[in-house]
Amino acid sequence: AGMLDLAAKTSDGLVNAANDTSSEFAGRVRPPRPTPLDGVLRVFDPRAATGADVLRRVNGGSYRHELFVAYAELQGMEAVLVTDKRLVVMEVCTLEVRFRVKMADIGSARTQGSGVLVSMKSPSSQGIKFYTEALGVSSPKPDRHLLCGDLTTAEFLVSTIVACCQAAA
Repeated sequence: AGMLDLAAKTSDGLVNAANDTSSEFAGRVRPPRPTPLDGVLRVFDPRAATGADVLRRVNGGSYRHELFVAYAELQGMEAVLVTDKRLVVMEVCTLEVRFRVKMADIGSARTQGSGVLVSMKSPSSQGIKFYTEALGVSSPKPDRHLLCGDLTTAEFLVSTIVACCQAAA
């Protein structure tokens, strides 16, 4: 009797789905999982899925060929995206880039309170123009403070940034 009930309920569901005449499509319920480098499918992680989606869309998709590493929302309306090649701080709603820097240009990262202090390497005289354009400032600043709101997120970002900087060196 259990198998007959299962078959009946399954066929009822198929009939109902086929007879649904509403033209409204609900769309995605959640962003797609990021594709892991090692090919192992992991449990859905909302932060990683959101970050991978942001990677595909931020700055007109110009970073989509980089490898997604991490994503975290910061205090205020900002978020940070870490790829294998760069760190990008953007506005959450519009994905407008506020700050970006290549991993090779980061000197250090450490927690400071419940935030992250990212220190830049001193720019070379040839790279000063690129450096200031990358930071979006008129003169190079040695540090950038990311307000995380909690120590766990700050420690996660520091370990991620340090690992990416070591890999980029």
